[in-house]
Amino acid sequence: MNNQEFNIDNLLLTNPVFENIFEDSKYNYVENLITKAQFPSHSQHKAIRYSFLLFNNELSKIDSTWSDRVVLFEKVYYLLRAIDIENNNDSFDEIWGIENIKTKPLYYFYLAATGLLSENNIKVQIDLREYSLKPTINESWESKILNQIFDCLTLLIRKESLNDIQYSLDQIEILKREQVKYEEAYLNNLPNRAQTNKAINLVGYYHLCKILTETASYLIQGYNYKENLQKIIQRHTRYAYDSFENLPRIQSLCSIIFLVCNRLYSNCIWTQTIGLSTNIQKLCETLNKKNFVDLMPSQQSAIKNHFLDPASSATILQMPTSAGKTLLAEFAILQTKALIPNAKVIYLVPTRALTNQVVSDLRNDFVNIGLSIEKSTGANELDPSEDLFLNSKIDVLVATPEKFDLLIRKDHPVTHNISLIVVDEAHNINDRGRGARLELLLSILKRERPNLRYLLLTPFIPRRENGELVKEWLSGGKNAIPPILVDWKPSDKIFIGLKEFTHRFEASLIRNPYGWHIKDGKFDIEKLTLKSTTVKDKLFEFTAKHFGSGDKSTLFLCQGKGTCDKRAEMLYNTLNLPDKNSDVLDLVSRYIEEVIGEKTILSKVLKKGIAVHHAGLTDETKRLIEYLIKVKEINYICATTTVAQGINFPISTVYFDDTRKGAHDHLTVSEFRNIAGRAGRTLIDNVGKIIFPFNTKDNADKAKKYLSAESEEISSALVDLILASEEIINAFSDNENSSERGKLFSNNEALSSLTQYLIHLLNVSKENMYADELEDLFKDSLGYYMLDVEKRKKFIEICNTLYFHFKNRTSKGVLKYADKTGFSVPSVLSIMQSKSENPEIKNVESWKPENLFNPLDYSSMTEKINVIAHLKEVKLGTDSTASPFNPEVVAEILVEWVNGANISKLSKIHPFYKNKEENRINEFINYLTTATFKTSWGLSALEGIVKSNNDDIEDINSYIPSMVYYGVKNKEAIALRMLGVPRLVAENMAPNIFEKKEPKSYDDVRETIKNLSLEQWKSITPSSSSLNSNEWKKITNILLD
Repeated sequence: MNNQEFNIDNLLLTNPVFENIFEDSKYNYVENLITKAQFPSHSQHKAIRYSFLLFNNELSKIDSTWSDRVVLFEKVYYLLRAIDIENNNDSFDEIWGIENIKTKPLYYFYLAATGLLSENNIKVQIDLREYSLKPTINESWESKILNQIFDCLTLLIRKESLNDIQYSLDQIEILKREQVKYEEAYLNNLPNRAQTNKAINLVGYYHLCKILTETASYLIQGYNYKENLQKIIQRHTRYAYDSFENLPRIQSLCSIIFLVCNRLYSNCIWTQTIGLSTNIQKLCETLNKKNFVDLMPSQQSAIKNHFLDPASSATILQMPTSAGKTLLAEFAILQTKALIPNAKVIYLVPTRALTNQVVSDLRNDFVNIGLSIEKSTGANELDPSEDLFLNSKIDVLVATPEKFDLLIRKDHPVTHNISLIVVDEAHNINDRGRGARLELLLSILKRERPNLRYLLLTPFIPRRENGELVKEWLSGGKNAIPPILVDWKPSDKIFIGLKEFTHRFEASLIRNPYGWHIKDGKFDIEKLTLKSTTVKDKLFEFTAKHFGSGDKSTLFLCQGKGTCDKRAEMLYNTLNLPDKNSDVLDLVSRYIEEVIGEKTILSKVLKKGIAVHHAGLTDETKRLIEYLIKVKEINYICATTTVAQGINFPISTVYFDDTRKGAHDHLTVSEFRNIAGRAGRTLIDNVGKIIFPFNTKDNADKAKKYLSAESEEISSALVDLILASEEIINAFSDNENSSERGKLFSNNEALSSLTQYLIHLLNVSKENMYADELEDLFKDSLGYYMLDVEKRKKFIEICNTLYFHFKNRTSKGVLKYADKTGFSVPSVLSIMQSKSENPEIKNVESWKPENLFNPLDYSSMTEKINVIAHLKEVKLGTDSTASPFNPEVVAEILVEWVNGANISKLSKIHPFYKNKEENRINEFINYLTTATFKTSWGLSALEGIVKSNNDDIEDINSYIPSMVYYGVKNKEAIALRMLGVPRLVAENMAPNIFEKKEPKSYDDVRETIKNLSLEQWKSITPSSSSLNSNEWKKITNILLD
């Protein structure tokens, strides 16, 4: 029979009988995960036999390409992973067994090897946590060596910590010492004719030990390892293989050890970063001390695809959530600094919460490199303290697009000498609310800083063509590598629809294009004793009890702040969890009560490892919750979409309690996938579970719709302007249409962003330009790049109309101030009018902090609130439909906030919130966060105009906006708040930091805070506080960037 008639590969891979065995094996594995059911014995026996056939057939193929091997080894890995070795020990030994090797070590070795060789190394590291070493008793010398070799190899693949690697080295060293004691006696006990063969076999085992020793030494020593490991592996494998001519199964093990050790070598951070900059190597050494040994396959793939090409003007990196984008960004930053040491890197992130996380991660990772990592604060203005600190030496600045846009418009020195812009969560360009601002910021940078390089990070680019388009836009025709699209995921994902029946729950697997491919199925799960009464509540409670785990976290995505709190309290009341008796949980709980001024649901549930995360928490509280999750103190998190924007939560299971967000909106496909992608985080769980309540047909249909929807392409929010082109052109062509222009601005964020962009161009461009020069100004946006020829003409017409409207009808002073502040021209004109008409507004005395924040007289603040409240950018007059707008109430709240009042007291000032007992604190904090942010921005604009000449508006050095934003009343306390010092101790701490010298940088302040004595902390601690000085120190250290 020739090869055309019979092909063993085709038989093993495509024969329906074998394919069914493979699919049944995965299905049974998932069934066990979901229901805890026993594996069917007949299925287990088939999987054992089929995996053996596949594996040994693969080892027989010397000429197969590595990509072929990855696919086949992956199939063997999944088959082995689905074997319950505890209950199938004998069956496995019958098929896979090798004389002198214990069954479990052999099973775990093959599982480890195939997991590593199939690029499932992250998953298999989790699988191997179950593996425990057993002491050897009454074994022959040969058996002892063999079992020790496989123990050590398994540990080298597991690498749960560097201790696994060191243990392997130590065990081989012990074997060397024991050789003298046991080898001769072992050989002497054999018949004479067998002694020679066994002696040769022992030599082969020693060669394998040499491979292990050198591989482990390389993993530990890193760049200091002086030998050629690949040659050592090759040479000693050949010697070992030749020593086992009489043992073909051991020869096959030599082949697999050869592949495993070569893969350990090639995966290693040392190998992957040879030849890269000194600082990248320092970073790897820092990470290695935290048990980081390998680059993930996704990271290796990106590097192979020229991710670090220094000549690329624009790099687009698409990788799934948790696949290692951040480390690659760190490599890019360090490479940039190596090439241009004095240049800055700007790292743009979508939210203030992510700003804090990225700053913390970069500081921790770059601790031994000496780079200055800073953030620009969340306030939408720039006060003198921040201005001073931003003028100090900064290597990497982390900021939101809105804040960096402000710095660019002010031409702040921190925006000079930039070499690289990193854009995290770059798919937010799509966002119809904020996307246009990010897009036009990049457009400004392209035009004004033509030598910048760009790195865009995103988990979503559905098509290569979409990535190519974005790359071409950013690079502007300059050299740029093709988009790097990596699909490797660190864990498998299964999507489950959960239904209740009379005596059981039913879990349905939901088919989808991007989860783990498992055949359709429904599993019955025994009903637990539940306290809930409604169907949806029962599904929620059941998920927490059945899928929750003591060492893993479950995320419950909820509709809003109130729902989060209710769900958290429900978990508290139904799970019967003991208090965790954690000092840090107790401390954070008491701190929250101190800040709020009363007990809250969060402060109560925290003690049982339950938390909430939503917009009804102060920024400090959110950061503390994120810290608690990071250090694995939290097992259950009830959250809104605040978790969607890249916050790194170690989650095992995600439960979509609702796909609505707020009162009227639903999750976008990108938000859904971003949140679902958090299930099964790297090295947390090898199968992430995403669960939907199928309590109604509508819920089931929504879940299936999300799972079948295509990822949203990166596109421009500006293209929507084409739909309203005639309205825009008509409104801005006629000077009488001010009301129409107002409506357009109110309803179209993209139009507002485009207008600000054009005003910036007016301020920085030369006075008289030719028509083609002017058109070139409008072609830098992604929106223009994405349109066809006819729509491009229409877009240019819109830009021309807006440009000349403002050029011909607005004074230079107004345009200049609109550009610097980000306020629209109508808002600037409204402020100017108030200045001219209202003597209280232009009274300089009324702007002194002691008058503006006088707790006995709110009139100065009230007058200012009256002016800014109805501006488009502030809109304080729309804070509540349930209570009429009252500027005096807003003024009182802000004045008391700056004077140190707690949240509970402030909430009782507002007529709407004081009578809203349910959710009062959450709703008020959300209101206060918005009010302080918008008011600080509005006051900054108002004060700037009041203190300037109309056509000569300059920056003023005022602390007032930051006092409102941070809730403190002196400039020194503002500086401390910028760093993360809690509001309640910032003013007391200030004298201890600033009394001897004026710090010149954030680092100076941080260092001084860290060196405060216990006596100083006692003077800092508020006299009425329930926290002692040491506890305030601990809280501050957690919050300090």
